[in-house]
Amino acid sequence: MHYSDKYLSFLDSALVGSSIESLNVKNEGQISGILPFSYQTSEKFGTTINSLPFFGSHGGPLSLDAASQSKLIVKFKDKIEDLNPSFVSLIENPFHPLNDQSVKDLGLEIVDYRIGQFTPLPSNMQQFHVKTRNAIRKGLKLKLDIKVSNKTEDWSWMHAVHEQSIKALGGIPKTKSIFKALQDSFGEDIELWLGYLNGKPITGLVLIRYNEIIEYFTPVTEEPYKNSQALSALIYKLMKICSDRGSKLWNWGGTWENQTGVYRFKSRWGAVDKPYRYFNKVRSECLYEIPRQSLVDEFPYYYLYKF
Repeated sequence: MHYSDKYLSFLDSALVGSSIESLNVKNEGQISGILPFSYQTSEKFGTTINSLPFFGSHGGPLSLDAASQSKLIVKFKDKIEDLNPSFVSLIENPFHPLNDQSVKDLGLEIVDYRIGQFTPLPSNMQQFHVKTRNAIRKGLKLKLDIKVSNKTEDWSWMHAVHEQSIKALGGIPKTKSIFKALQDSFGEDIELWLGYLNGKPITGLVLIRYNEIIEYFTPVTEEPYKNSQALSALIYKLMKICSDRGSKLWNWGGTWENQTGVYRFKSRWGAVDKPYRYFNKVRSECLYEIPRQSLVDEFPYYYLYKF
């Protein structure tokens, strides 16, 4: 999904002040490799390059063969030299890992890790951990009315619950403009599914459909119902719906190594691990002296260095 025109269009809308480009190489007139990236320039701190920015995005070269990958690496290296950035980050594609020589050629270092987690579809109860099966059964007892919605008020409800939950955890919630940009770029391929109890939504999940993959994008549950396992019932139902529509893979997204609870939750749904790495270069030691919040304010949604 992250290499698609729709996703790059979303980034172009969401990342104000950024420039989005995509390098490509051809073999006998046909595209054999692509490498998308985004960059943003600040008068104070210079330029930062990410392939790719934003929560959970993957980047790096996507190619049909090793020769095409090598050519993309050369093109990206040339681009780095042209832009002379303060920060460079490349986020590995978990299905197309980079070899060590490619990383050395770019002058980048491995600085961070994530674990991609994917559940093959169709799924069934036997794939899941016993605790997940029990959670699903508990949630199903609520007998939620599950529907997809495109109503403005339902999207507003989802965002309000999301914002409250993420702030309570000390995180950065996605803004309304982010969800609007996603809707504008993906159209019918982004869906808000809700679980209603007594006519009111208590849990919801934003999914993005791309080819045969389902992107698990934003789950929400009203605080009083977090122990009811309403979300588990919703996920279970949606896995069946998506499978019946032809989807083959459920992408839970990346998990930090220290997020043991989040990792355990996803793994118990029969998820397969696909680790991936963050490659990075900070081109001047003095940049580490800049207050972190100043960098975050200047380059929201970009990975600058590990902190």
